[in-house]
Amino acid sequence: MQTASNYQLLDADEAQENAAQATRPRERHDSHTGRAILCASCSARVSDTSQRIDVAGRHQHTFFNPAGIVYQIACFATAPGCRGIGQFSEEFSWFPGQRWQIGVCARCGEHLGWNFDGEPAFTALIEARIVEAEY
Repeated sequence: MQTASNYQLLDADEAQENAAQATRPRERHDSHTGRAILCASCSARVSDTSQRIDVAGRHQHTFFNPAGIVYQIACFATAPGCRGIGQFSEEFSWFPGQRWQIGVCARCGEHLGWNFDGEPAFTALIEARIVEAEY
């Protein structure tokens, strides 16, 4: 079982299973390609469903931060509407070898997730703070 000091997934068995895949994102092909991903607070366009990717073998993950707050996130290759703020950090990274930076809505400033700058870079958006467009 993984410990909090290892900064791993809440599901330690899945983390071990996905360790070989590390953080290499891979494209996802699904039936929702092309629909807008919006900020739940202000409806600004953040990304697009065609940008969904798998990181460490999955598109969606559940993690906790140092304060014990649990986040359900979804990974995207690009999210132009999620502006990075502050410097990148290696501390408590959920993805080994990846540094993170807080990401906020470019329109309203709501905390939407984190930008990761490893190889390759990607954005992890908090599922409760985004919505998929209805059209």
